[in-house]
Amino acid sequence: MTIKKLFRWLWIILVIIPVVPFIIGSIGFIVYAHWPRNYSSITTLDINDVSEYITISAHGVKDNSKSWSYALQVDMSLSSYLKLQNIAQDNISLDWR
Repeated sequence: MTIKKLFRWLWIILVIIPVVPFIIGSIGFIVYAHWPRNYSSITTLDINDVSEYITISAHGVKDNSKSWSYALQVDMSLSSYLKLQNIAQDNISLDWR
């Protein structure tokens, strides 16, 4: 085997095989990340125009917002933080399903 063939195989094994899939995968990820999407199906949030402080919470896996949402919103609205006492607050619970 000549030195030229050896370098060709080393080039293929050490550069071409690892680099080409990485470049193709990176281009695919960039295209996917910037592909135009239709966000019209996303629910709009009911936020008051006078709200100055907004808390947003989301439930965990295998849970629903009915089991914890109301209690958490009440706790957040009744919080005794001195900085938040005179501020219009809005508490939102998201159902990410």
